[in-house]
Amino acid sequence: MIRVAEARDVPELADALSRAFDGDPVLSWVMRDDGKRPEAMRRLFTYILRESVPHGEVTATDDLDACAVWVPPGVWAEPPGPLESLRMLPETLRWAGLGRLRRFMEMDAAEYAKRPREPHFYLAVLGVRPDRQGAGLGSALLRHTLSRLDEAGMPAYLENSKPGNMPLYERHGFRVFDEIRLSGGGPSEWCMWREPRPTVNS
Repeated sequence: MIRVAEARDVPELADALSRAFDGDPVLSWVMRDDGKRPEAMRRLFTYILRESVPHGEVTATDDLDACAVWVPPGVWAEPPGPLESLRMLPETLRWAGLGRLRRFMEMDAAEYAKRPREPHFYLAVLGVRPDRQGAGLGSALLRHTLSRLDEAGMPAYLENSKPGNMPLYERHGFRVFDEIRLSGGGPSEWCMWREPRPTVNS
């Protein structure tokens, strides 16, 4: 069963997402690589969830072992200004560490630069706890929101950091239109767009 996530779900969902993204190529490149990394991952996803849950578009399984972080049009559409970036610097340092701060900020800026200007729903994160992967939970989460976007005639966008996830997103109508290449030998992200599918009115 898929439901809208609530504020009280954030700690458990942050733990599930940090486990799901433990081997993610991009996060492995930009997040700190010392003994504080597990806590940094939980802090990052806690921040993302706290910022997005109030918009009412974050969905999760009843068991909180899988989660899709959607944000509606206009949310996170523009990069943070200098004052906001300065305010966030201490937390960003906790995520990336001093040695990888530049990588993290480059990734963040590159993602904002590639984000389409056309109004769309943005899938910021889709993750399934490792012991529950392969059970169709990711597809269930995608269907739950995409069916509603189809009815509303609303496109969707995401950045895919794992080549192995490409078939999943393509099955649900997403298509690659651009690539984010991180400098210094870093991994790529693929920008994927989905036009709404026509719905049959009964």
